[in-house]
Amino acid sequence: MPTQPPDLARLLIVGANHRSGSVGLRDRLFMEESELPAVSRDLVGDGVNEVLLISTCDRVECFAVCDNLSVAKEKLRAYFTARAGADTETALYHYEGEQAVSHLFRVASSLDSQIVGEPQVLGQVKTAHRCLRDAHAPFDILGRILDKAYEVAKKVRSTTSIGEGPVTIVAAAVRVARDLHGDLRDTRLLILGGGDAGELIGDGLIRAGVRHARVAVARRPLAVSLARRLGAHVGDLDDLGSLLEEADTVVLAHGAGTPLVDRELMRQVLRRRRQKPVFLIDTSIPSDCDPGVEMLDSAFLYDLADLERLASDGLNGRVSEAAAAEAIVREEVSSFMASVASNRAGGAIRLLHDQIEVMRQEVLAQSGGDADKATRLLAGRFLSLPTETLRQAARDGQDSAELETFIAALFRTDKES
Repeated sequence: MPTQPPDLARLLIVGANHRSGSVGLRDRLFMEESELPAVSRDLVGDGVNEVLLISTCDRVECFAVCDNLSVAKEKLRAYFTARAGADTETALYHYEGEQAVSHLFRVASSLDSQIVGEPQVLGQVKTAHRCLRDAHAPFDILGRILDKAYEVAKKVRSTTSIGEGPVTIVAAAVRVARDLHGDLRDTRLLILGGGDAGELIGDGLIRAGVRHARVAVARRPLAVSLARRLGAHVGDLDDLGSLLEEADTVVLAHGAGTPLVDRELMRQVLRRRRQKPVFLIDTSIPSDCDPGVEMLDSAFLYDLADLERLASDGLNGRVSEAAAAEAIVREEVSSFMASVASNRAGGAIRLLHDQIEVMRQEVLAQSGGDADKATRLLAGRFLSLPTETLRQAARDGQDSAELETFIAALFRTDKES
């Protein structure tokens, strides 16, 4: 395996996402945008040189450039554990070096999202970057990696149809809502939980005409932030029965691991609504809604797989496009690693070119316009110091075969020819 460029070998990611950590844990780890500069300043130091914090409903991650990976990893894990006030051992993951570069490219390209291809995450990464940059956080190595991540994300969206998947899922949700309720302008939308998939579908329904929307999330700052982005009101999750009673469409994105809405609760809600139909969209895995709800008259329960089947391209098309996007990311990671490695030779290459130019000017002055004399002088000057260096290396006991191999590689010649 090729040696990683030293700068990139110092890259570390520690975090938790919708697959690794519960919604309760992610809620406790969540950071408001206004918190990011202060937390970043707290984490920089003791061998951690650069930090990027990404905090959304579905993921909280710290991207860091550090002097000692093992020390920095323990420092970041300790920070997350203290912030959560609970054991995070099984929830936190980490990536180093090339794997960390690949993870960042996949996150920015929406390949690590619950709904692959959703557009929000790239904006969230850029917002975190801008927030910390405006706070004058150091961004030398991370800045270069982020710029490349944005470039890769753009390439993924422009050369694949991965971005159409979320559009078709949202369109399917809107179509079902209209089939069930007719004109959406006078219907009421309830979003339970702050998951990115819920926000995506909720935003689509609002754009399709819903004018009355309410958001209820266990952690109030998350609810306020989501409501602000959607232009919705904030509800109290403790008053779930009343919220459900008012809602014609319910998007569930809580992700607590156990059903938030059970059959008996929904039966009572429908009775109080006099069996007026309710469209429930469950975006969570495991489900936020008891499957038994589907058996109730006037309750229409769909999960993401149901919406995918309704979408015109279906799941197979999304899988194919995701595979193409993954291939682009792998190619771009390899290219980026090679580019960074080759750029490290830039100083030596410039020095070599400068030395040769000095020699060229000197022999031109000495040759008096005689081309043959100039080329002989230049060759002699060029070979003089390397020849003496090679002889000294041989006198010092360095293997002559190694020296010959190096010269052959340097000039791309076959030493046996």
